[in-house]
Amino acid sequence: MLQIVQEHQVLAADDAAHVLYVDVETRSPASLRDLGVDRYFRDNRTEVICLGFAHNNDEPKIWTPTNPAIPWEFEQASCNTHWSLRAHNAPFEIAVFEHILKPRFGFPTIPLTRWRCTMAQALACGLPGKLQRLADALECAFRKDAGGTRLMFQMARPRRARKGENASNPLYFDDADRLQRLHDYCVEDIRVTREVDARLPQLSDTEQQVWQLSCKINDRGFHIDRALAEPARRVAQAAAPEIDAEIAELTGGAVTTINQVARLTSWLQDQGCILQKLDRKAIERQLQKNDLPPTVQRVLVPAFAGM
Repeated sequence: MLQIVQEHQVLAADDAAHVLYVDVETRSPASLRDLGVDRYFRDNRTEVICLGFAHNNDEPKIWTPTNPAIPWEFEQASCNTHWSLRAHNAPFEIAVFEHILKPRFGFPTIPLTRWRCTMAQALACGLPGKLQRLADALECAFRKDAGGTRLMFQMARPRRARKGENASNPLYFDDADRLQRLHDYCVEDIRVTREVDARLPQLSDTEQQVWQLSCKINDRGFHIDRALAEPARRVAQAAAPEIDAEIAELTGGAVTTINQVARLTSWLQDQGCILQKLDRKAIERQLQKNDLPPTVQRVLVPAFAGM
């Protein structure tokens, strides 16, 4: 205990920069892909499996929810302005801290200004955002473990109930062997992230401010006029059968619904109307042409209205 206090005192007085690399593994019946980060972590069923972290070039460590002690490194990162936290796709880790680690386990608040994102650094350089591809592109000594990635996805989602098991609550692969392999995978991700960070230039002050603003906007969301949007959606749904019937008649059955983009693009090409993409702006440009064939114009008008 005395040694930890002494470490705290030394680091608190140290003006040198300290970097805390972070990676979190989670599991939940909720779908991260379908819900997005914010709703995924607001779901009470979402759990932290383990938290990997490494201070500067120290050996990575693992914290798990079974350990009541909060690592001292996070206390330092919370209160010491000379510390920063770095993660690949940092908004994921930021959400974990905000919605799970802080309220459920008492982790300290980490200001957004302390966070840095190696994915943002990579994208600013025109490099791949995905950590595995980025490590390959940079020819890093440490690389993502493909087998570990498969294990992570396996453990992140509920498994099927076995004979005699109660399936009323989510069941997971959580045997000691798999957990240890996942911990090792998390540690390796820390090493990859640390090496990537060392090889990439830091974001400029302006880029870092833009990234922080993006995080705030994504966290806050944006306002919509639901009182207007809901009736508008119902109007569009009611008009869809009529639009589909008109397009089917005009194209001789080649296109039967407004959603058949590939078939509509092909039919337009047969009519001499070559479009690289079929979005609202592209259709609007075509409708402004004076030499557009009447049949094509008749098809594009309901297509434009249905978008």
